[in-house]
Amino acid sequence: MPLYNVGIDIGSTTAKVAILDSESNLVYKNYIRHNTRVYKTLAGILSDAIDKLGNIEATFSVTGSAGIGIAENFNIPFVQEVIAATGYLKRHYSNVKTLIDIGGEDSKMIFFRKGKTPDIRMNGSCAGGTGAFIDQMASLLDIPVQSLNDLAKKYENIYPVASRCGVFAKTDIQNLISRKISIEDIIASVYNAVATQVLNTLARGFDIEPSVVFSGGPFSFMPQLQHHFMQCLKLKKSDIIEIKFPELLPAMGAAEAKHKEKFKSDLKNCYNLLINFKGAGTIPTSRLNPLFKDLEEIRNWKNSFDAFKVPRTKLSEYKGRNCYLGLDSGSTTTKICLTGENNEILFTYYSNNKGNAIKTAI
Repeated sequence: MPLYNVGIDIGSTTAKVAILDSESNLVYKNYIRHNTRVYKTLAGILSDAIDKLGNIEATFSVTGSAGIGIAENFNIPFVQEVIAATGYLKRHYSNVKTLIDIGGEDSKMIFFRKGKTPDIRMNGSCAGGTGAFIDQMASLLDIPVQSLNDLAKKYENIYPVASRCGVFAKTDIQNLISRKISIEDIIASVYNAVATQVLNTLARGFDIEPSVVFSGGPFSFMPQLQHHFMQCLKLKKSDIIEIKFPELLPAMGAAEAKHKEKFKSDLKNCYNLLINFKGAGTIPTSRLNPLFKDLEEIRNWKNSFDAFKVPRTKLSEYKGRNCYLGLDSGSTTTKICLTGENNEILFTYYSNNKGNAIKTAI
């Protein structure tokens, strides 16, 4: 029975699996958002692989920012994602000079120089310049992430959008909406902001030389994002190395990684390990003191807020001649409060403005 190699990449937002045969041909791939249900998602992927490939025997290796827990719980070898991606590129694309990778909650840049150790730059302390930043902007605009790329193709102008901080970016986008800038231009401006943030944060004086590889889910599923990177860097299409599945780069690197102690298993056994896993069973050695000792202390805490209550009256039952309206239009939400002559609350409203504060208020 031929032995396959399985690379599992668990990131902050997605789970990726690549299965390679003995000649490093990709025979199975999957990429799914795990929505924090890592074990259930991975079990589902393995079940799908069993349906397509049968119960094959394979070696397993794990990578990714959220993968170390699985590696430790099942004694599966772990390889750091940057090492996995770097190794795969050096083996299969020896002429690459620069790798630019965007993940769910981090971004990376690797510079390859002949005869030197790759220079690795990583931003993991801020969501600016990551997939999470793009997700936030899509949520603010009330547009599915899957629709962003097609809209961005139709842009005409680029406008400044703060990329280092999601809060400031939301303020900039609200301003663009209020000026009736087209959604297409706003999305393209977000992509441009991501490119600017990644390049300014990670290049830090290094020249980004061809040939360049773009990897990670955002580049794979939003080609217009790569377009804006190429514009910022003044790159031609011939400067880019197009790899088939850039979103799977660390997973394929993990599958090929060499470990002293290998984890061998058939797919069904791994599937059963995942669905039957009940937790590590470890007890934390240090933890914070509980906020409340018992239920009575919680009740006392809740009662302390009842010392003063603002009176409320139904608007339909209000008999006064005047009422007073307060409207708070924030970067993401709209709040409205209507009070009467005796300071009683007649009406309240709180809602996400979905990128259009004026329409929400009306």
